[in-house]
Amino acid sequence: MTLPWGSYSAYDVTAAQKMDCEDPAQVSKAAAALATFHKLTAAYTHPHNTQESFVQEFLQRLEELQMDLKSLDKSSMDLMSGSMQLFKDSLPRVDGLVSDLSYETLPRLFIHGSYRCSNILFQDGEIVRIPNLERSRYETRALDVAIALAELTRSVYDAVYLESINTFFSSYDNILSLERAEKEALPALLMAREAYRALRDIRRIPKTQDQRRKHLQAGKFRRHVSRLDWLKENQEWLQEIFRGQEREDETCSALRVEARSGREDVQVFQEAA
Repeated sequence: MTLPWGSYSAYDVTAAQKMDCEDPAQVSKAAAALATFHKLTAAYTHPHNTQESFVQEFLQRLEELQMDLKSLDKSSMDLMSGSMQLFKDSLPRVDGLVSDLSYETLPRLFIHGSYRCSNILFQDGEIVRIPNLERSRYETRALDVAIALAELTRSVYDAVYLESINTFFSSYDNILSLERAEKEALPALLMAREAYRALRDIRRIPKTQDQRRKHLQAGKFRRHVSRLDWLKENQEWLQEIFRGQEREDETCSALRVEARSGREDVQVFQEAA
C-alpha cells in the first residue's frame, strides 16, 4: 500500500508460519531483526532497575540446590537418575565460568527475553511479526543473544545446531557488533541458561501431581542436562564462532593499514624520483 509518507507492505499474519530454525535464510533474517531491535532499544531511557540480573538469580538458585534435592521423593529421583549425576558433575564448571564473568559491566538495554522460533513469524520469506514481549526487561544484550542462540532448535544440540549458531551470530554481528567481553561471555551464558532450566525442573517435578506431566517435566530435565553436556564439550567450537567475526575485523583493519602504508611508500618513491 502507498501512503502519503511512504510505501508499505501489509500482511495477513493469520497465514504466517513459525520460523524454520533449519532454514539458513530465515535464521539470518531473524538475527538481523534482533540486531535492529537492539539498536532501537539501546536508545530508550532505562529505568531504575531493582530486578535481579539473570546471573544473580542463577547463582541464588544454585545455592538452593541442596534444599531442592531434599524435596525430591524416590519416584522423582528415579525419573532423573540417569542424568542427575551428569548434571551435578557439570555444575562446578558452570559455576566457575559464571562467577568469573564481569556480568554487571556488560552493555544493557531492553531485551526481548523470549526470542525463539515460535515467536518469530514468517510469510513469503519475510518476518511479519515478533510477538510475546511480556518477558522484555532491562538486561544485558549478551543474555538476549544467548537466549536466541539457545532456542535455535527444540531438539538436541548437534552439528546442524552449531551451523545455525554460526549463521545467526554472523548475521547479527554484521549489523551490530558485540564487544569482546560480550562475545567471551556467550558460551558461559549458554551453559548457565541450560543449567538454570534444569534447576527449575528439579524444583517443579516434586510439585507435579499428574504422572504424565511429571514424566514430561523429567524429560525436559534430561534434555537440558544433555544440552549442557554438549555445550561443555563444544565450548572451544563456540568460542571460535564468536571470535571469528572479531578476527575478520582485525584482519580487515590490518589490511587497510598495510594498503595505506603501501600507498605512502609509493608516494615517497614518486617524490624521490
